[in-house]
Amino acid sequence: MRQEVSIEAIGLTRKFKKLVAVDHINFQVYSGEIFGFLGPNGAGKTTTLRMLCTLLTPTEGTARVAGYDVLKESAEVRKRIGIVSDGVELYDDLTLRENLKFFGRLHRIPREKRGRRIKELLEFIGLIDRADDIVATYSSGMRKRALIAVALINDPEILFLDEVTSGLDPETAVAVRDFMRNLCREGKTVVWTTNYMEEPEKLCNRVAIIHQGKLLAVDTPENIKKLAEEVEVVEVVVENLRGETFKKIREVEGVQQASLSENRLRIVSSDSEEVLPEILSKIVNDRGVVKGVRKTRTTLEEAFIKLTRRGMK
Repeated sequence: MRQEVSIEAIGLTRKFKKLVAVDHINFQVYSGEIFGFLGPNGAGKTTTLRMLCTLLTPTEGTARVAGYDVLKESAEVRKRIGIVSDGVELYDDLTLRENLKFFGRLHRIPREKRGRRIKELLEFIGLIDRADDIVATYSSGMRKRALIAVALINDPEILFLDEVTSGLDPETAVAVRDFMRNLCREGKTVVWTTNYMEEPEKLCNRVAIIHQGKLLAVDTPENIKKLAEEVEVVEVVVENLRGETFKKIREVEGVQQASLSENRLRIVSSDSEEVLPEILSKIVNDRGVVKGVRKTRTTLEEAFIKLTRRGMK
């Protein structure tokens, strides 16, 4: 069954003098999906988002958003999108309800419909009990929820979220992810840029990996991980692992990546059977205690690192 295309980028490029921030990228986003745009700082994620939102003009190429050309039909695009980004702010000296009324009027939403929409959004983001408080009194998590409500005031088909979970406390980050899921259940499309890899692995239908302005892969998180599965991942449960020992393990020839979370040592290598004996020997010799060893699957973060390293060659 053919899926309806919500966004299509065709040779999308943006240059800032000699810097090519986004380099002739092509991709599609399907209606009703959560689409993750992943990459390190400076990779081109926000620049791409700003072009799709008609906030930045492409140097070359174009894109269609909700069926409209971002260059020739920018006003039609803006009617159908919402955006949460650093460039979008609330009026601190107004209440949230007053902010929503203001942005509703900007979108020329009729008064009666606007009132209903504001009530729906306040319930949706869980701030109906703080709707009449000045926004300046809000915590960072509350402000993020409020910005999502503002972005949704015009009931957009597509919501763009630029690193929306960055810096949030765990409870608010979970709430924001739940908002995304609920929006997709309503048939909306969500495009989400992030530096974090664990979140999109669980949440996104598909992800795009961008590095130095170039698109390296667009696929489901599961298929992206398969692209990097010429590597092997081993998890070692260990007690009393010293910092100096961990440093030695990272320097073992053949170890591509090593990470430690609580008492779990995760090793990425091209051949685990070759590197594992030396790693275990270093742990034991430094009086560490090995409790268990098992092979495991590549994470999206490990796949991302592998693909970006490959892209740099």
